[in-house]
Amino acid sequence: KNDAESKAAISLIEDCFDTYEKKYAEEEEGRQFEATEAFILKEQSSGAQRRELARRREAEEELRLAAEIAQIKGFRNTNKHNSAREELQMKISDAERAYFNRKMVVAKAAQVASSECRLQFSRVREFFEDLHTLKKDALLREHQRAM
Repeated sequence: KNDAESKAAISLIEDCFDTYEKKYAEEEEGRQFEATEAFILKEQSSGAQRRELARRREAEEELRLAAEIAQIKGFRNTNKHNSAREELQMKISDAERAYFNRKMVVAKAAQVASSECRLQFSRVREFFEDLHTLKKDALLREHQRAM
């Protein structure tokens, strides 16, 4: 009778530990899912903000360049009447320089965007490495508990 009671008690304790481990595993999985969802939402939000800022800067640059070109064209038209070739040539070279500066700005924007992508990839990698470490720790605890 004592042996049967001991086996029943051990069985009850094992059932309790199994129930606890299942509940803990479910909670852990829920926390991991919530962390993943929060991370994804944060990245989507910050990515949208960065893209909007980049579009705004590009639009501002386009407007500035359009104004410069319009000014140069106006100057060109007035120079046709005044035949000031040297000043016209200087304004044309200024326009060419502005064009090359714009190309440099666009290239820099592309560099920044590429850099942002690399940073985002590193944040994603770090996040999933942390998640993997948590999962490994949970599995190790399960294994040690089973021993």
